Amino acid sequence: MNAQDIAEYRSFYGRRDSRPRLNLGSNELLNPRLQALQTLRMGESESPLNLYPLHGAAIRDASSAFGRSADELLLAPGSDAAIRGWLAVARKRGLGRLVLPVPSYPAWEQASDLYDIEIEPIPLMGDNAADFAAIARAAELRPSLVALTLPNAPIAHGSLSAGQALALNDICVNAGSVLVVDLCYAPFHLSADDLVLLTSRLNTILTFSKAFGLASARIATMTGAPAIVDLLATAGVENAVSQLALDHLRLALSQMDSYRSIWSETIVARDYLRQILLGEAIVVPESEANFIHAVVDPGHGVRIVQSLEEVGIRVKTATATPWRSTVRFAVPYPRDVAEVASKILEAWRESA
Repeated sequence: MNAQDIAEYRSFYGRRDSRPRLNLGSNELLNPRLQALQTLRMGESESPLNLYPLHGAAIRDASSAFGRSADELLLAPGSDAAIRGWLAVARKRGLGRLVLPVPSYPAWEQASDLYDIEIEPIPLMGDNAADFAAIARAAELRPSLVALTLPNAPIAHGSLSAGQALALNDICVNAGSVLVVDLCYAPFHLSADDLVLLTSRLNTILTFSKAFGLASARIATMTGAPAIVDLLATAGVENAVSQLALDHLRLALSQMDSYRSIWSETIVARDYLRQILLGEAIVVPESEANFIHAVVDPGHGVRIVQSLEEVGIRVKTATATPWRSTVRFAVPYPRDVAEVASKILEAWRESA
């Protein structure tokens, strides 16, 4: 990791003191019903701050929700910590190579550097879809850790299906490789049955930051066979989960029907916003997550970001995509879609 990489990593969250009026740059879940869903009521958390957290109830609830026994599930303080845990497992099992479809979430590269693990990048196919055959060939070449994101972050486009993920796992097992599937945005793409199918049968990571709107709580689940979870446990990640995170995890799992409704609303708002932008001849690839990429020239994108920042809307430019450069923004509250579309189009025209 060079000096520029370190500087970018240090500034990832910006250490900000305030938020914009509408932050669409962090892919956070935005819905006015979240506050009511996430308010802990009297008696739902009784752990004094001078005592260490109690994990048992949260483990039981998560195990039940994701089709696992308690010894097949582990908690982590967010997806980055979970990813570091999986790279620690790779090192302990003598797997010195990470097969990584790219572009990918930066934490995989950062953790690989930390554990001195070689990366075998697998580019997208010509239609910007994940290349199942190439991933499988790399997994069979020699035993490796294979990291798959589903949907295919950070582009949320052209992902493998749940069936392909299961087939890839069989290939990995036969080749002595270990597949782990990152399901960060899966609730916006997979059916409820497919999500549980994957968490119950595969090694997975599911952060609650995005789909469950618990970004500040820093909580994720990891699933796998008991022998794998035992190795994950030696990385010590579960001990770093706070009682507040455990309480909010349990609260979220107790309200799955409400969350499924929010995911459906987000999908409808996402597709509606995309159609508005397509109607103005803006190239917007299909999305499988809670955010959208609008394809732009690099200089054009910077001007759009600056223009929207002036009216209190934060979006981001993205260059680690197959579309040269894009402006990426999270799907806003359904009630805000019309305003956001109007502001984006206004900034688009002014910056052209």
